[in-house]
Amino acid sequence: MPNHETLRAAVIGLGRMGMHHVRACMDVSDINLVAVFDHDANLAKNVAEKTGAQPIDQLETLFQHTDLAVIATPTLVHAASAIPLLKSGVSCLVEKPMAATNDEARAMIESAAIGQAHLSIGHVERFNPAISALAQAIESDLKDGATITGLSARRINIKADRSYHADAVLDLMIHDLDLFNTLKLGKVKTIETGQDATEDQVTAKLILVSGIVASFNVSRVATEQDRGMVVETTLSSLHVNFTEKTVTRLVDGSATPVPVGTQDPLRSQLQSFAATCQGRTSRVATGQDGLAALKLAEDIRRKAGLL
Repeated sequence: MPNHETLRAAVIGLGRMGMHHVRACMDVSDINLVAVFDHDANLAKNVAEKTGAQPIDQLETLFQHTDLAVIATPTLVHAASAIPLLKSGVSCLVEKPMAATNDEARAMIESAAIGQAHLSIGHVERFNPAISALAQAIESDLKDGATITGLSARRINIKADRSYHADAVLDLMIHDLDLFNTLKLGKVKTIETGQDATEDQVTAKLILVSGIVASFNVSRVATEQDRGMVVETTLSSLHVNFTEKTVTRLVDGSATPVPVGTQDPLRSQLQSFAATCQGRTSRVATGQDGLAALKLAEDIRRKAGLL
């Protein structure tokens, strides 16, 4: 753990998500953005000039001069970007999905152990205020003796004019798989996927040993956006709208809104990662959490014929 209060940070990869992380670093008080890196040296230089950070051309430059790095490179090079830093003792917040393969994810976890560095994964939906409200609503039901009986999630995006580095399971469904894992509903018995699965749209159904069914639907070629989750308990039906950041409790046909906060998920995640690096309690996803989501995603991709 660094001795100083403010953590020196670098952002690696300055694409769409990388720039979101740059802005988050500028807003979080525990973070001082000191370096940026991208394979496009001119882009790194331009971002550095606007932020006061240093543009770097070799990751090795960071080993002695940063406490943490945000890895926002394409998924295929997450491991190659993070492993040298982790081994050198630089803690890393790696964008989801954690890596391209389970073996790469394990290598990242081992590298963090070697360097005694912290490894966290950017499952940012954990910090969506609607998810925080959902968690409290579920906890309230469970305290009243309820049990969870089912879950369904949909993450439907409008077709975008850009290329993707991963299929829709790794790009979209992985968010909801991580949220599913946080509920700890038990082991998966069987996995079913729709016969019309493609790189851009997949449906999956997880049937648990307990009999609980969790269903997932993702698409990035739709004409309208629709992102939500429903958690069924024996007392109520809890509906989340990710886009509107709302949660509604349904009981016997009567709908009641659940209070939802206004915190920014990406900044909350970065603050939580900083807390981890400073030895404080944190909600950020660990390397093991990232691997668990990746394993489940790989099983679904294989079942859907995407591997």
